[in-house]
Amino acid sequence: MRTTFARTGGVLPVSDIVTLVAAAAGAFIGSGSAFLLESARRERAVSDARQAALVQAQFTLSMQMDTLVNVRNQYLSPVRHEANRFMLLVPFLSELSDPHLELPDLGFIALVDDMQLLHKLHKAESAYSNAVSALRARNEMMDAAYSAARSHGDFDFATGAETVSLDGRLARRLKGITDGLYTAVDSGIELEHEAISSLGQLGKRLYPKGRFYTVDQVPEPASSEQALQPDAPKRAHNGEG
Repeated sequence: MRTTFARTGGVLPVSDIVTLVAAAAGAFIGSGSAFLLESARRERAVSDARQAALVQAQFTLSMQMDTLVNVRNQYLSPVRHEANRFMLLVPFLSELSDPHLELPDLGFIALVDDMQLLHKLHKAESAYSNAVSALRARNEMMDAAYSAARSHGDFDFATGAETVSLDGRLARRLKGITDGLYTAVDSGIELEHEAISSLGQLGKRLYPKGRFYTVDQVPEPASSEQALQPDAPKRAHNGEG
């Protein structure tokens, strides 16, 4: 005897009901699987983007730090310990790169780590900008000092030496901005190093298999003799662990 299911206008066989239920269940499972796969894909894309943002931030900071290390070792160190370094330090003629952190891409750090890291990144970036601004300001001040200086004696074409007198107020301003430049560069290097290290620690904690820049120690100032050598500073490197 054939079992049937009564419905308005006719009879639906049980086999058809089973087919419909199976089709509905399959469609539900299929859409659920597609949703899960799409969610997993989006999560992976977000994870990859965040990891890339950390590495890019480290790279930008390492460029800034290398620039300051070069300025310190090749430009500032030769006369660092001279009492009249504010007069001996000639204008800085090289153009400096101006890399910037993409802070909006790093906003997720506030969700996964202490807000202090974002503050640390901001301080490092500001320190680089302050050092570059101090360098440019000193160039302008030095140009003003050259214009205001009064010559006393002959100019030595062999050494470039010349005896000049300078207004006391201008000399004090030039000394102040020169001392500030040394402080800004030294401080900037330390803050850049700290930020690079902190980003690397966060990256390894979030992405243990990822590769991030590591810096062993803060680059030391070069001596007057080392500053005369064209050796490049020890920079951050990209490595495991």
